[in-house]
Amino acid sequence: MAQSFQSKQFLLSALQEAQRLMDRDRPEEVIELLEPLLSTHRKNADLHILLGSAHGMAGDFWQAAIHLQRAEHLDPAMEIRPPPALLYTQLGLFGLALQGLRKVRQRVGDNRTIDDVQLATQLAEDYVANVAKVMEVSREKVQRGLVFFDLASLALHDESFARCLKFSRQALKLLGDFSPALNNLSTALFYSGRPRQALETARGVLEREPENVHALANLIRFLAWAGEEGEARAYWERLRGLKPIDQGQLMVMAEAAAAVEDDRAVYDLLERGLEEGQGVASLWMQSMLAVAAANLGLGEAEKRLKSLAPKYEYAGDILEAVRAGRPGLGWASRFSYFSLNHVLPSKELLALFALFERKGGMEPGRFRRQLKQFAKRFPQVVMVGEKMLMEQQDPEAGIALLVDIGTPEAYKILREFGLGRAGDDRARLLALMALCEAGQIAADEPVRVWLEGEWREVVLGLYRLEEQEEGLPYAERAIRLLEEALEALDEGNDDEAERLLLEVVALEPRAKEAYNNLGAIYARREEHERAKEMMHKALEIDPHYVMPRCNLAIYMLSEGDVDGAEQWIAPLWERTTMRPIDMALLSFVSAQIHWERREFDAVRASLEMALQAIPEYEPAMDLLEHLEGLEKIKSGMERMLRESRRRAGVKRRRLQDQLTSPDHSLEECLSIYTKDALTAIGRNVILEGGWSTLRKAELLRRIVLALGEERTLRWILHGLEAEAREALAQVLAAGGSMAWETFAAAWDHDLEEWRDWKYYPPGTVMGSLRSHGLMVEATVDGELVVMVPRELRGPLRKLLEAGDFANEQALFIS
Repeated sequence: MAQSFQSKQFLLSALQEAQRLMDRDRPEEVIELLEPLLSTHRKNADLHILLGSAHGMAGDFWQAAIHLQRAEHLDPAMEIRPPPALLYTQLGLFGLALQGLRKVRQRVGDNRTIDDVQLATQLAEDYVANVAKVMEVSREKVQRGLVFFDLASLALHDESFARCLKFSRQALKLLGDFSPALNNLSTALFYSGRPRQALETARGVLEREPENVHALANLIRFLAWAGEEGEARAYWERLRGLKPIDQGQLMVMAEAAAAVEDDRAVYDLLERGLEEGQGVASLWMQSMLAVAAANLGLGEAEKRLKSLAPKYEYAGDILEAVRAGRPGLGWASRFSYFSLNHVLPSKELLALFALFERKGGMEPGRFRRQLKQFAKRFPQVVMVGEKMLMEQQDPEAGIALLVDIGTPEAYKILREFGLGRAGDDRARLLALMALCEAGQIAADEPVRVWLEGEWREVVLGLYRLEEQEEGLPYAERAIRLLEEALEALDEGNDDEAERLLLEVVALEPRAKEAYNNLGAIYARREEHERAKEMMHKALEIDPHYVMPRCNLAIYMLSEGDVDGAEQWIAPLWERTTMRPIDMALLSFVSAQIHWERREFDAVRASLEMALQAIPEYEPAMDLLEHLEGLEKIKSGMERMLRESRRRAGVKRRRLQDQLTSPDHSLEECLSIYTKDALTAIGRNVILEGGWSTLRKAELLRRIVLALGEERTLRWILHGLEAEAREALAQVLAAGGSMAWETFAAAWDHDLEEWRDWKYYPPGTVMGSLRSHGLMVEATVDGELVVMVPRELRGPLRKLLEAGDFANEQALFIS
């Protein structure tokens, strides 16, 4: 009982906080706060109302409708403002709209019905009348059928495909062959793992209505995602000439264009739709338009993605890639419109991952059968593998999935990746080796591969290593002496080994193995010139002898000549066969070269090649363990930085919300900061020192007094970069405040800088001005601005215009 009470108290507190955030126009934070509570409070109508309102404010109108419909179902007597029926009308859910509009009219009375309710009612009634006429069904039956159709539409957008199938079939019983219900049914069938039935249903609609936009769009998407690109494009040629009559048609046409990667069509459709006022720009519409702009290389892409990033994580990932100058996410050559959850329902993604987690404990044949059955039900799983490989840069998972699927489409993706230049050397080699093991590339087939920054002819059979070379072409006595020398080396008896090896070369001057091992002995004695001499002699006999070449490369590395080391081993890649020990050594030396260049992906690739040759090769195992340790440290640091940035971002937004006018006083502006931040500002502006021991209230007073002195402002301006002075002058010229976005576009922002001014003085213009108390952020009428505190505007403007702060620093040096 106590736990239940605490849970209800926590929910109440969360709802109150959510309402506060809604009042401050921060819907994304409301969603982040409340969605975790659905698992325990799914039947709370107030929770659904706030989530619905937040999704609507964020531009995700379908999720808004889903939550508001649940709230209405949970508490039919509850009055929700604005009425959900208006949202249903906007989404074309006229059955649910009419139900809700009747309740609204009963509450407010016909004589006080507001204009938008009247308009929505008329639209819904006209739609019902039109459907009744076309389908030759009574209006009453149409209204009941449309309610089921609307519930199916909501279930579809909520990934409740079983419910969508159920409601769609109920709608069809009442409405007959109602194409919109059949289109919903087709989509639910595809996402439920029945692609053949989905395609048959869509084709059935087209037999009756050859220009049905939704049916054409469904076919294009299903075929493209199943790897039938040619057929998908043929249907796209039929669809692209049609004109959408509403936002629903507009969006499915854009999705079809996106499925066949026609970026120009996506952009033109959505931009024209916005210009013609075909509905409100939903979050999905905005994100597709932004991706199209990015793929087309349009300058507006970054601005669009930046506005979407707080609402849509996928847009934030794309924005980061665009800013870095990459053509797509990860290694991809373009930006996809669809994330993993768009391609495969969340439930099925989890089932796929769970199957792979069980792979190790399953009989291989059983695992392959289960995966192939999954791929048969969900052919778009090939796209999942491609996204894991290309966009998420997870070659182990992506390659394993594609190889295990084993369809021509999956192999095609692996071949294009392995023979291309995307990704890193390790990933491409893994893909090609997987194809070789699957019999898709012959072991002796030469392939042209991009390795270590150049094209190379490689025979993948190289990795099918020979256990030993043919018998040595020496006299029997020389072979016996060589074997005895190797035994002496293994026992640590270098002197005896040296004596025996010298006998070998006296008998067989072309015994390259004897020279190489003599070089190893001299190297252990630190007689390095003698060691190199022996290795060179071995290479005079066999220029492609692996051991001495690798040993000489190691010498070059020890001398700091990385390029020289690479040149020594380069000829060895031309060999088509090697002993396992040779391949292990060559790969290990290659890993060391990459390590010196900090090319850690290539280090891992080379070490894995070494361990493929000899699984217990200790030098490679030791270096790989060291590499993984570094990666764990790096990963941990990155997680800490991400979490730190997230917390700092929350604190920053709270700071921005504390000031609500463009005309605050200096004391009001500075009072929002913590003691640590004020200490840093004090260090920057209190010339005579003594700021470090002050309490916050006294420190604030001293900073205000210091900034009120002309000599302090002169000193600060003298120390600022010219760019910062120019930015300050522009804000003052604009009246003392400027839109945050405008300022950031001209002089960047300080969001990526470390937030602790006490230890990390900012280097950006925005950070520099803020850390000197000359500028603060405020939220004015919902818009974020930067502003100069009221009392500083006149004195700063005067000093900047006169320019008489130059060379004043000497006045303050004691």
